Amino acid sequence: MNARALTSAAADALIDERRRLEPDELAALAALPSESVPALAALAHEVRLVWCGPEVEVEGILSAKTGGCPEDCHFCSQSARFESPVKATPFLDPDDLARAAEETARLGASEFCIVLAIRGPDARVMGQLLDAV
Repeated sequence: MNARALTSAAADALIDERRRLEPDELAALAALPSESVPALAALAHEVRLVWCGPEVEVEGILSAKTGGCPEDCHFCSQSARFESPVKATPFLDPDDLARAAEETARLGASEFCIVLAIRGPDARVMGQLLDAV
């Protein structure tokens, strides 16, 4: 099936039939050439309007501790186990986190997410986060 037919079939399924795509349908779309990206983006916009409406929720995200993560996630540039251009930084100062959250709210975001390049939060990290918020 060519790119236009695949995109059209996906539109029929997602918009007309209001059903989720099956794994094989998703794989076929993912395998389309890069020239299909504009059509896929247009389809994604149509699907969002039909399934979710025109509203958009804006969220902010801040890396409070970047790089140097001990986890072995091959896909992640934060892992210390793989070469990456990401420069490891220590945990941000709580005042800097608070200022970033305030600036994010001022810019109209409804949510502020804090991410950390760590294995999992321990009592010390949770204390640092609680101090910041």
